[in-house]
Amino acid sequence: PACGPPAASVTFAWNRAMDIRRLKTFLAVCETGSISRAAERLHLSQPALTRRIQELEHEYDAVLFERAKSGMTLTDEGLLIQAHARQILNLENALRRELESSGDGLAGLVRIGCVETNAARVLARWLTQWRRLHPKAQVEIHSADSDDLKAHLDAGTLDCAILLAPVEAAKYRSVVLREKETWGIVVRRDHPLAGKSAVTTDMLEGCPLMLPHRHILCDAFEEWFGEAAPRMKAAAYVNLSSVPFVTLENDPETVMLVVKGAFDMRPPQHLAYLPLTPARTSEQILVRRRNASLSRSAEAFWRFAQEAVESDALT
Repeated sequence: PACGPPAASVTFAWNRAMDIRRLKTFLAVCETGSISRAAERLHLSQPALTRRIQELEHEYDAVLFERAKSGMTLTDEGLLIQAHARQILNLENALRRELESSGDGLAGLVRIGCVETNAARVLARWLTQWRRLHPKAQVEIHSADSDDLKAHLDAGTLDCAILLAPVEAAKYRSVVLREKETWGIVVRRDHPLAGKSAVTTDMLEGCPLMLPHRHILCDAFEEWFGEAAPRMKAAAYVNLSSVPFVTLENDPETVMLVVKGAFDMRPPQHLAYLPLTPARTSEQILVRRRNASLSRSAEAFWRFAQEAVESDALT
């Protein structure tokens, strides 16, 4: 049986102030799956905790949990509120850190996204210098492909990100990095192509292909494959490389199209990287939402990164 009011579509009252305590209570029940365990974690009595959940359900006119033998399970409405509640609490925490920044230094949070390419080394260099300048500041690093990072930027859950081109330039303020990425393939070391120094796209005809899932890259791949494009066999689409590399180690046939930086970050022992010929490269771009306000710390990091890119361009 469900607890709370009758099920209904969720109505968010964004014009009213959020009760942070209720959201923290709600998330505690989500994480523990139990009223009693959540009450213990928050040092509340069970009736007090239950009352907070009921108040939240009443506020949004939605059932958030169903009781089952295994514990409390989220309804569809509960899952929706859970995602927004986490964002709200993250923003509230970021605001507190920003307000705690002292006059002689930054102490806020900067939320940075980065693709899994050689740009990760660029970001690592920046962060080393950033920490020396602002030892009280904190960073949150999110690793994903460019499409996922753009979704976080658009949702306001990232301040800036390093993306692999192509990127819809009109939506973002951008700075092009000096470092480009080179495309190639990854195969098992016993694959027939593994002994080559480089591969042409026509050599891939007939091989099961593991391709990046970014739709914006499809046109580029079709151009690279030329007349052979309709005959190429896409076996899988992936966003990051870590898990696909593991599956590739157990697959003697599949060929993975990937940038060299993703392979170099943690070269798998039983796999080999071969560049495409003619060479195929992509730019990498630091972006932020156009016309979006950032926190004081995030704005300072953006200026810092811009200056670092300009300095690199002069060397």
